[in-house]
Amino acid sequence: MLPAPRNYAIYPQVVPADKPTEMTIVPTERAFLLFEGKEYTVRIMAVNGDDDYYAPKSDSIACVAKNGILEFEYGFGPEQEYLIHLV
Repeated sequence: MLPAPRNYAIYPQVVPADKPTEMTIVPTERAFLLFEGKEYTVRIMAVNGDDDYYAPKSDSIACVAKNGILEFEYGFGPEQEYLIHLV
């Protein structure tokens, strides 16, 4: 199976733990620009947060697109990988 193309990039990709960080989601191509003024939901979940022994926990943030990108601030928890899902 071929890998799926990345339609969006997020910056920064490495952030300090337990400190609020300004995040930016940008499209990788013009075809994927976000609609101006539309509200999107960003779901953030720790990669290990869906372990069978624990109930999955995720945070949702409502963001409004401006200039084709999304910007939001989030304080990531302990050091680990996180999954960011754009809805």
